[in-house]
Amino acid sequence: PTATPMDPAESLRSDPGAAAVHFERGVRLLRSRAWAGARDAFVEAGRIPSLRRQAWLNEAVANLWLGAAGHQDAVSRLRQLRGERPRDPSVLLNLGIAFLAGERNPIEGVRAARAAIDASPELGEAWWALGLAAAMRSDGAAAASAFAKAADLGCDLPPPGSLHGGIPSRELAAALDALRGMARHVPKPGAAATSLHEHGLARPGT
Repeated sequence: PTATPMDPAESLRSDPGAAAVHFERGVRLLRSRAWAGARDAFVEAGRIPSLRRQAWLNEAVANLWLGAAGHQDAVSRLRQLRGERPRDPSVLLNLGIAFLAGERNPIEGVRAARAAIDASPELGEAWWALGLAAAMRSDGAAAASAFAKAADLGCDLPPPGSLHGGIPSRELAAALDALRGMARHVPKPGAAATSLHEHGLARPGT
C-alpha cells in the first residue's frame, strides 16, 4: 500500500528544529523587508505550540507591512493573541498600530494604545501611537501631551508637524509608516519583543 504523506504540521511537531529554522528565516526576511516571505515562514513556525505565540506576533507584523493585502489577517491574529494574553503590551501596541495604519481608525487605535499603556506605562511607542491617534481626531492638546510623554520615555521619532485641524495626507502617510516601524517582533525564540526601528529598520524613508 502507498504510504500516506505526513501532514506538514505533524512533521514540524515531530521536528521542532525545523520550526525554529522557519522562525529564524522569517526574522531574516522581516529585516530584509521581504514581507510576504516572512509571513509565510512564520505561518510554518507557528505550527509548533512552543513557538506559536511568538510566530503569530511576527506574522502579524509582516502582514501590517503588506498593506491592504495583509491588514485583516494582522488584525485577526492580534485579536487571537489578545484573547490569550489580554495584558501583553506588544500585542496591544501592534493591534493599535493595525487599527491606525491599516484602517485609519483612531477610535479603536486610542483604545488599543491606552490598553498597552495600562499594561506597560513606560512603553514610549504606545504613548506615540496614542498621540498620533489623538492628532488624527484633531485633538491637538491630547496629542501634544502624549507625544511629550513618549519623548520623555525615550521614543525618539518626531511627531507630525500638524497636530490641530487634521494632518495633511502626505504627512499622515509618513507618520503611519513611522508607526509601523514601532511594531514589536520577537527577534529569536524566547527573546523579548522589540520594535523594528530598534534594529535600524522600517524608519521613514528607509
